[in-house]
Amino acid sequence: MLNIVPSSEEKKKLKKTVKEFLSKFKDSRDIKFFLGGSYAKDTYLPGNRDIDVFVKFNFSKYKDEDISSVLYVMLRKKYKEVHVVHGSRDYFHIVIDDIIFEVVPVLDVKKASLAVNVMDVSPLHVKYVKKRLKRKDDVRKLKALLKAQHLYGAESHLQGFSGYVCELLVSHYGSFNKVVKKFSSVKDSLFLDPAKHYSSSGIALKLLNKSKLGAFVLIDPVQAEGNAAAGVSSLKLK
Repeated sequence: MLNIVPSSEEKKKLKKTVKEFLSKFKDSRDIKFFLGGSYAKDTYLPGNRDIDVFVKFNFSKYKDEDISSVLYVMLRKKYKEVHVVHGSRDYFHIVIDDIIFEVVPVLDVKKASLAVNVMDVSPLHVKYVKKRLKRKDDVRKLKALLKAQHLYGAESHLQGFSGYVCELLVSHYGSFNKVVKKFSSVKDSLFLDPAKHYSSSGIALKLLNKSKLGAFVLIDPVQAEGNAAAGVSSLKLK
């Protein structure tokens, strides 16, 4: 049987490397380092080499500042090699012991409606999943299955399921088996609203931005106007 749970040795190594990275920086009143991604939610598969770190900037103080530039200066004081990745807001890659730290500047918002950039919502996703997800290994099973079927990955060239979508599905249905059973009967489309933001799918589909609609609509629990599964193509849904 495929091993989907990282070994204690692998977990120990990752924990040590993460601790060493975070020790380079000290949280302050205005800037805080926050672990994200599958590592923070403990849903990562063996062989994981990516660690997401969100650097949360005080909203009131930095909302009009270029926080990417501020973060770059901070990182360069500690590391010689800081790779810039261009996106809706520039973020950074730092490689330590073959592990890639993806360091993302975000404004510290308490609710999605205050977000200035889509990245600002990501820490809210982490908090939501950590609070509600009970069966972490079931998420690992789902990820492994989707990877084996070439259905995993939300990048535009893959148009598959993201890690966040996998976490929401297991949290919503309660187990890996129930997710698989549900999807075995899905035909052309699927609508889910885990946080019950809308009274009906019809109302939601009328109010949502048409560009966010697709074969699979999964209303983001922390952002009512967002479709967490917008990147899943109709082909990958089937």
